[in-house]
Amino acid sequence: MNDRYISNKKELSEKLKYIRHLNGLSQLKVAEHLNVDRSTYSYYETAKTTPDIFTLIKLSSFYKIDIAYFIRNQKKQYLKQKAV
Repeated sequence: MNDRYISNKKELSEKLKYIRHLNGLSQLKVAEHLNVDRSTYSYYETAKTTPDIFTLIKLSSFYKIDIAYFIRNQKKQYLKQKAV
């Protein structure tokens, strides 16, 4: 697939951290919503691991944003319009 449409691990981790901060949440709160350990969620934000598609679906629902944001190469400004 074309790289312009798929986020790389580092970009995805930055988006996860950014949206969490934008919504004033701790890693623990997001991890609890996902039903994972805080350390697992921390690995997502540090690009040590990548969340699976089902986790991304939960996150997009939690933040009320389009899942496409997580998988496309888009700017952070999109979140400012969609988050919360």
